[in-house]
Amino acid sequence: MSVSRSLLVAALAALVSVGAACTPHKGPSGPTRPLSEWAGDESQLLDDGVDVGALPLGDAAPGRDEASEALIPQRMDVSDGVVVAKVIAVSAEPVGDKKRFRLELAPVQTLSGTTPEGTIVLKVEPASPSFGTIRANETRLIGRKLVVFYRQYAADDGGEPIAHFHLSPATKSVLDGISLHSTKKQFQ
Repeated sequence: MSVSRSLLVAALAALVSVGAACTPHKGPSGPTRPLSEWAGDESQLLDDGVDVGALPLGDAAPGRDEASEALIPQRMDVSDGVVVAKVIAVSAEPVGDKKRFRLELAPVQTLSGTTPEGTIVLKVEPASPSFGTIRANETRLIGRKLVVFYRQYAADDGGEPIAHFHLSPATKSVLDGISLHSTKKQFQ
Protein backbone atom coordinates (compact mmCIF):
# COMPACT_ATOMS: atom_id res chain seq x y z
CA MET A 1 0.00 0.00 0.00
CA SER A 2 1.43 3.40 -0.88
CA VAL A 3 2.22 5.98 1.81
CA SER A 4 -0.54 8.38 0.64
CA ARG A 5 -3.08 5.56 0.63
CA SER A 6 -1.97 4.51 4.13
CA LEU A 7 -2.36 8.11 5.33
CA LEU A 8 -5.86 8.29 3.79
CA VAL A 9 -6.91 5.05 5.51
CA ALA A 10 -5.49 6.29 8.85
CA ALA A 11 -7.26 9.65 8.46
CA LEU A 12 -10.59 7.97 7.68
CA ALA A 13 -10.18 5.64 10.66
CA ALA A 14 -9.51 8.63 12.91
CA LEU A 15 -12.61 10.44 11.62
CA VAL A 16 -14.77 7.37 12.17
CA SER A 17 -13.51 6.95 15.75
CA VAL A 18 -14.08 10.66 16.51
CA GLY A 19 -17.58 10.45 15.02
CA ALA A 20 -18.35 7.36 17.08
CA ALA A 21 -17.17 9.09 20.25
CA CYS A 22 -19.51 12.04 19.60
CA THR A 23 -22.65 9.98 19.09
CA PRO A 24 -24.60 8.94 22.18
CA HIS A 25 -23.83 5.33 23.02
CA LYS A 26 -26.86 3.12 23.44
CA GLY A 27 -26.23 0.24 25.79
CA PRO A 28 -28.25 -2.93 26.31
CA SER A 29 -30.58 -1.26 28.82
CA GLY A 30 -31.14 1.86 26.74
CA PRO A 31 -29.28 5.06 26.04
CA THR A 32 -26.51 6.12 28.36
CA ARG A 33 -27.23 9.76 27.61
CA PRO A 34 -28.49 11.91 30.48
CA LEU A 35 -32.26 11.57 30.71
CA SER A 36 -34.12 14.73 29.84
CA GLU A 37 -37.43 16.06 31.04
CA TRP A 38 -40.53 15.14 29.03
CA ALA A 39 -41.52 18.57 27.71
CA GLY A 40 -41.86 20.74 24.62
CA ASP A 41 -42.08 19.21 21.16
CA GLU A 42 -41.06 15.78 22.44
CA SER A 43 -44.07 15.65 24.77
CA GLN A 44 -46.27 16.38 21.75
CA LEU A 45 -44.63 13.72 19.59
CA LEU A 46 -44.33 11.02 22.27
CA ASP A 47 -47.66 11.96 23.80
CA ASP A 48 -48.59 8.59 25.35
CA GLY A 49 -51.26 8.49 22.68
CA VAL A 50 -52.57 6.00 20.16
CA ASP A 51 -53.45 6.69 16.53
CA VAL A 52 -57.02 6.66 15.34
CA GLY A 53 -57.55 3.24 13.76
CA ALA A 54 -54.71 1.52 15.61
CA LEU A 55 -57.31 -0.41 17.57
CA PRO A 56 -60.19 -0.87 15.13
CA LEU A 57 -63.62 -2.02 16.18
CA GLY A 58 -64.42 -5.63 15.39
CA ASP A 59 -62.64 -7.18 12.43
CA ALA A 60 -62.35 -3.92 10.47
CA ALA A 61 -58.98 -3.10 8.97
CA PRO A 62 -57.06 -0.38 10.80
CA GLY A 63 -57.87 3.08 9.50
CA ARG A 64 -55.33 5.64 8.37
CA ASP A 65 -54.43 8.62 10.48
CA GLU A 66 -52.68 10.77 7.87
CA ALA A 67 -51.98 13.60 10.34
CA SER A 68 -50.14 11.17 12.61
CA GLU A 69 -48.36 9.50 9.67
CA ALA A 70 -46.97 12.92 8.73
CA LEU A 71 -45.24 13.02 12.15
CA ILE A 72 -43.39 9.71 11.66
CA PRO A 73 -40.01 11.36 10.81
CA GLN A 74 -40.13 13.65 13.85
CA ARG A 75 -41.23 10.81 16.15
CA MET A 76 -38.38 8.63 14.88
CA ASP A 77 -35.85 11.42 15.42
CA VAL A 78 -36.76 11.87 19.10
CA SER A 79 -37.27 8.17 19.93
CA ASP A 80 -34.78 5.83 21.58
CA GLY A 81 -36.32 3.13 19.46
CA VAL A 82 -39.17 2.20 17.14
CA VAL A 83 -40.39 -1.39 17.19
CA VAL A 84 -43.28 -3.52 16.08
CA ALA A 85 -44.46 -5.16 19.29
CA LYS A 86 -47.20 -7.58 20.26
CA VAL A 87 -49.38 -6.78 23.29
CA ILE A 88 -48.97 -9.69 25.70
CA ALA A 89 -50.58 -8.29 28.86
CA VAL A 90 -52.88 -5.48 29.95
CA SER A 91 -53.54 -4.86 33.62
CA ALA A 92 -55.12 -2.14 35.72
CA GLU A 93 -53.15 -0.78 38.67
CA PRO A 94 -54.57 1.41 41.44
CA VAL A 95 -53.14 4.93 41.66
CA GLY A 96 -54.74 6.61 44.64
CA ASP A 97 -58.49 6.59 44.04
CA LYS A 98 -58.01 6.08 40.29
CA LYS A 99 -56.39 3.43 38.16
CA ARG A 100 -53.82 3.36 35.41
CA PHE A 101 -53.17 0.69 32.83
CA ARG A 102 -49.95 -1.21 32.41
CA LEU A 103 -49.29 -2.53 28.89
CA GLU A 104 -46.66 -5.19 28.40
CA LEU A 105 -45.45 -5.66 24.83
CA ALA A 106 -43.03 -8.17 23.31
CA PRO A 107 -40.82 -6.64 20.58
CA VAL A 108 -41.23 -8.52 17.30
CA GLN A 109 -39.14 -6.36 14.95
CA THR A 110 -36.82 -3.40 15.48
CA LEU A 111 -37.44 -0.67 12.92
CA SER A 112 -35.11 2.01 14.30
CA GLY A 113 -32.86 2.63 17.29
CA THR A 114 -32.56 0.20 20.16
CA THR A 115 -34.64 -2.76 21.21
CA PRO A 116 -35.10 -3.05 24.95
CA GLU A 117 -34.12 -6.32 26.56
CA GLY A 118 -37.17 -8.37 27.42
CA THR A 119 -40.55 -6.73 27.21
CA ILE A 120 -41.60 -3.11 26.91
CA VAL A 121 -43.74 -1.90 29.80
CA LEU A 122 -45.82 1.22 29.22
CA LYS A 123 -47.85 2.92 31.93
CA VAL A 124 -51.00 4.63 30.72
CA GLU A 125 -52.00 7.23 33.29
CA PRO A 126 -55.60 8.50 33.67
CA ALA A 127 -54.62 11.82 32.04
CA SER A 128 -52.97 10.09 29.02
CA PRO A 129 -54.66 10.64 25.66
CA SER A 130 -54.80 6.87 25.16
CA PHE A 131 -56.41 6.06 28.53
CA GLY A 132 -60.01 5.91 27.23
CA THR A 133 -59.00 3.87 24.18
CA ILE A 134 -57.07 1.39 26.32
CA ARG A 135 -59.92 1.13 28.84
CA ALA A 136 -62.49 0.51 26.07
CA ASN A 137 -60.29 -2.12 24.34
CA GLU A 138 -58.58 -3.67 27.37
CA THR A 139 -59.44 -7.30 26.56
CA ARG A 140 -59.12 -6.93 22.79
CA LEU A 141 -55.56 -5.60 22.95
CA ILE A 142 -53.97 -8.96 23.71
CA GLY A 143 -52.22 -10.27 20.59
CA ARG A 144 -52.50 -6.97 18.68
CA LYS A 145 -49.30 -5.83 16.93
CA LEU A 146 -48.54 -2.12 17.16
CA VAL A 147 -45.71 0.18 16.15
CA VAL A 148 -44.24 1.64 19.35
CA PHE A 149 -42.22 4.87 19.28
CA TYR A 150 -40.62 5.21 22.74
CA ARG A 151 -38.03 7.12 24.75
CA GLN A 152 -36.89 7.03 28.36
CA TYR A 153 -37.29 10.28 30.33
CA ALA A 154 -36.34 11.38 33.81
CA ALA A 155 -39.06 10.76 36.40
CA ASP A 156 -40.70 13.83 37.94
CA ASP A 157 -39.92 12.53 41.43
CA GLY A 158 -36.34 11.52 40.62
CA GLY A 159 -37.24 7.82 40.69
CA GLU A 160 -37.06 5.22 37.92
CA PRO A 161 -37.02 6.55 34.34
CA ILE A 162 -40.38 6.76 32.59
CA ALA A 163 -40.99 5.52 29.05
CA HIS A 164 -43.16 7.90 27.05
CA PHE A 165 -44.55 6.60 23.79
CA HIS A 166 -46.83 6.84 20.81
CA LEU A 167 -48.65 3.81 19.38
CA SER A 168 -49.47 3.42 15.69
CA PRO A 169 -51.02 0.57 13.73
CA ALA A 170 -48.56 -1.79 12.05
CA THR A 171 -50.05 -1.00 8.63
CA LYS A 172 -48.29 -0.80 5.29
CA SER A 173 -48.57 3.00 5.19
CA VAL A 174 -47.00 3.42 8.66
CA LEU A 175 -44.24 0.87 7.98
CA ASP A 176 -43.53 2.47 4.58
CA GLY A 177 -43.24 5.90 6.25
CA ILE A 178 -40.74 4.51 8.75
CA SER A 179 -38.74 2.77 6.04
CA LEU A 180 -38.67 5.91 3.88
CA HIS A 181 -37.38 8.06 6.74
CA SER A 182 -34.74 5.46 7.68
CA THR A 183 -33.54 5.39 4.07
CA LYS A 184 -33.38 9.20 3.87
CA LYS A 185 -31.36 9.34 7.12
CA GLN A 186 -28.76 6.97 5.65
CA PHE A 187 -28.01 9.47 2.89
CA GLN A 188 -27.93 12.62 5.01
